[in-house]
Parts: sequence; C-alpha cells; structure tokens
Amino acid sequence: HPQHLLKAAPNPPAHLLEMASKPDETIRALILNEINTFCLLLRMLGFSIITPFISNVPYSNFFTNRKRKILMASLDDSEPRRTFKGNDRKLTQQDLDWIKDNFSWLHNKLFVDGDENMAAFEVPFQMLTNDIYAVDPKVRFFTAWNGLESLLKPGSDNIGPNIVNRLTSDGLINKKKAKRIKEYRNKIIHGDVEFLQKHESKLPQVALDTRNLLCEFVKFFIENEIIPTKEYLDEKYGVIIREGYD
Repeated sequence: HPQHLLKAAPNPPAHLLEMASKPDETIRALILNEINTFCLLLRMLGFSIITPFISNVPYSNFFTNRKRKILMASLDDSEPRRTFKGNDRKLTQQDLDWIKDNFSWLHNKLFVDGDENMAAFEVPFQMLTNDIYAVDPKVRFFTAWNGLESLLKPGSDNIGPNIVNRLTSDGLINKKKAKRIKEYRNKIIHGDVEFLQKHESKLPQVALDTRNLLCEFVKFFIENEIIPTKEYLDEKYGVIIREGYD
C-alpha cells in the first residue's frame, strides 16, 4: 500500500504522494492495474501464469467484505498444469531489468493515457493469455497464429505474401521458417488429415515456436514503443498487391 511506502521512504516521489492521497478504492484499482501490467510483461517473456479463479473482490477482502456481493468464476487449470511439466522457465535479473525498462511506457499507454490506439494490441495480448490455457497443440498453434496475424495486420487480400513479408522484415525469423509456419496454418485450417497425421509429432514444437515468435514480436513493438496500427504497419512494411503469390 502506498501509505506504508510513505512511512518507509524519507523523500517520497511526487507520484507516490499523489497516489497515497487517493481513496482506498482508487488505490486498489491503481495497484491492480500495475499488477496486470507486470503479469502481461511476464507473459511477453514467455512465462505461463495461471489462476484457479477470478473474482470481483480481492481475496484479502473475502472475510471482511460485507457490503458487496462476491462474484467468482473458476478456471480449470488441471490440464494446462500438465503441459508445464518439463518446461520450467526461471526468472532472471535480465528479465527483471527488461520489465523495469518497459513497464512505464506500457502502463501509461494502457491505464494512464488511455490511448485508444492501444486497441491494436488487444487481441495479441488476449492470445498470449489464452495460449496458456490451450492444451491441444493445434489449438495452441492457432491461438498464437491469430495473435501474430492480429498484431501484424496483413489485411484480407494476399495474406500469404504480406504475412511472410511482415514476419521476416525485422529479422526475428527467416523466410524459410516463416513459410513453414504459414504452411502449418494452411494445412490445419483446411483440415488436411494426411498432413496432420504425418506431422503430428512435430505439432507441439511448432505450436511452441509460434507462441515464442508472438512473444518476440510483441516485445519488439513494446521495446521500440511502437503501437501497431494498420496505418503504421502498412507504411512500415508496405502492402504486396500482386496476385498469384503464395
């Protein structure tokens, strides 16, 4: 709580003084927004954070709250937890430094400035979270792919050449790997049973690679303080309009 920090800080910064002067309800909302930003940044780094339930009242208030009705929704985490086995990811000082460097811009754009253009991140952020709860590798793959396509916004015409161009332009993946991921996308979405049976053992790794690529792209935009609106991306990458390209 910021009021506790005031007692511990000999010369508290202005923003802490301002926050501590606000009503408790407002302070709790501000703290929750900061927690949400921190968790979002952790997911960008590839960490899988799950919760057993969500509620409209903080857990610490469950037994003291008497005025507000407590609403809860359970989240089944048993299957996702099984997929985490053998995939331990340890938090490093480098991770913490990255979060520290990028926290302010993201938090301010989302919760302080209320920048409407940040809606360009909405689906990719959702896919980063949804991927954690997906178990089937085909679902995991498409969750991550949908995040990439929503982030890079290749348009509805000539999706293939435009998405490959946007995937490869920043050096985060080469053209061969980008086309391989796009091939999986095409085969899965069109229900190519023979392809799926032949490559079934490879699907989990392809799904993981696609999620990792989504993380890398989101990190790239956050680090460079880029809001990926379609107008910005069309200017940055250009739009391929020739037909007959796959």
